[in-house]
Amino acid sequence: MGGARIDLDSAQTSLQLQNTGLPPILLSGISDQTVDTLGTTILVFRETIIAGIDSGDYAVSVNIRGSSNGAPFSRTISTGVVTIGGDIFFGPFSVSPNLVLQGQQNINVIMRIGNLGLPLPIDLIGTKITFRDSLGAELLVPTLTRTDTLTILQSIPDNELTFQFDIPADFPVGPISINGQISLDGGALIKTSPAALGTITVFSGVNLVYIATSLSDTSVVPNQAVEFTLALEDTGRVPNLPGI
Repeated sequence: MGGARIDLDSAQTSLQLQNTGLPPILLSGISDQTVDTLGTTILVFRETIIAGIDSGDYAVSVNIRGSSNGAPFSRTISTGVVTIGGDIFFGPFSVSPNLVLQGQQNINVIMRIGNLGLPLPIDLIGTKITFRDSLGAELLVPTLTRTDTLTILQSIPDNELTFQFDIPADFPVGPISINGQISLDGGALIKTSPAALGTITVFSGVNLVYIATSLSDTSVVPNQAVEFTLALEDTGRVPNLPGI
């Protein structure tokens, strides 16, 4: 099924560095000006001098403004994190698989952390990933285990720390955000990702399917007393979930 093209309003579509006090950064004249169905759109924003901001990690959002099918279109999308100054920064997480069922086992996460400074020892305690539901409540995952063997955060842009966990059977369904934390040098430096850098979507293991033609009665007359019956099957799987 196709979608609809979005014609961008270059005077209102903007990128925002959250909690910096900087004004929204508008589209550059060389940017794509439309978002086409099933295509890739490259948005380029005006060159901006980043000054007067404390070192740290700042969440980035893009405010899409324009029209689609002749109607106004407006949406704000979270697009990652920008690190300003500082030596330690988080990169994007990899989560596999990211569509899961309650009770599913062996979910793997790669947490990427860059280090522009000196190598530092990684603490076993305090280095972890955390999970939050759509309301921001932190969720307990008892089976979470760190599976890499790194003991030193090297001076490279993509140290990879890996984790594995099982989805609890009573885990809430829906999108779950994954945040990261690293503790270094005996707790002398603890760095937490300022925004979710990974997500999973949890589905119920129940998938009820109506058995065709099982509805009875399908023909009634006025004032007739009817006791309807039908048959359902729980297939135990969710359609279009690969690997399940």
